[in-house]
Amino acid sequence: MRSVRHGNNFFHYWDLKYKMNCKLSLCQILDIVYFFLCETPIKYAETITGRSHSTLVDWYNMCLEVCTKVIEKKG
Repeated sequence: MRSVRHGNNFFHYWDLKYKMNCKLSLCQILDIVYFFLCETPIKYAETITGRSHSTLVDWYNMCLEVCTKVIEKKG
């Protein structure tokens, strides 16, 4: 058996000092990704998830970066 996080940079959070620092469970990460995909404003996602504004901004930006890379590969 192997964790979905193994070798998958998306499920790891790198802070500004490039240290791996993710305190969210896989379910919490998937909740944030779901809200991103539903185009839920960060303000409402904060209320629903209880996560901080900066955490949600970081994860929304990471989701946007992944989407951008997928589009660039297809183009």
